[in-house]
Amino acid sequence: MKINFYKLKFELKFKYSKHIIRTLKIFFWFSTGALLSLFFITSFSFFAYQKLYENKVYQGIYVNDVNFGGETKQEVKNSFSSRNSLIKDAKITFNSDYGIATISANQINLGFDENLSSNQAYSIGRSGNFFSDLSLILQAYIGGVHLPASYTYDQNKLVTLIKPISQAIEKKPIDALFKFENSRVTTFRPSEEGKTIDIDLLDKKIISDIPDIVSSEKSLAIKINIPIKIIQPN
Repeated sequence: MKINFYKLKFELKFKYSKHIIRTLKIFFWFSTGALLSLFFITSFSFFAYQKLYENKVYQGIYVNDVNFGGETKQEVKNSFSSRNSLIKDAKITFNSDYGIATISANQINLGFDENLSSNQAYSIGRSGNFFSDLSLILQAYIGGVHLPASYTYDQNKLVTLIKPISQAIEKKPIDALFKFENSRVTTFRPSEEGKTIDIDLLDKKIISDIPDIVSSEKSLAIKINIPIKIIQPN
């Protein structure tokens, strides 16, 4: 009896290929089913978690190292408002060679930015992007999301309160004048520099001192030298 080894080899190879293809198909559909199941379970859990915290800050959201998870936006705002009330009597003395002004934190609404802090805490995980929100919520729940404190003060009120000092400082620059008539100098006036309060630099100094004021357990009395900006004449 003659055996066709070529034909036998082909049949074995064909059966083996069919077995591999069938195995791959089973693995593909099993993997697809598992991924779809995982996606639906994750989506359901995510939406259920969102519903549970519908009007609350998600767990693990910190502002200034305080965990506000489970609190409403209004409760977060009230917390910072309460902390601001503790430092309302803190005194800030503005020094200059032209006068001194002592102002309380309450007079210029200095302290935590209640609205910004509460909005930032509540907005984490609520961008509207499914994957981004899911990532942030998981990050907050597992390891926490830490937001820095936001501070504020009313610059307009400060400018009004230190107006007597600014008026004493304020000086407009004088341009030089050199006039000839009939080959003679008839008018001569040297230039003079002007000066004013450097509001931008003063703002930076105040902002840098706010953390020390709000973190103190007692009302502080700090001093800030009023910076002066020189204005060059034309």
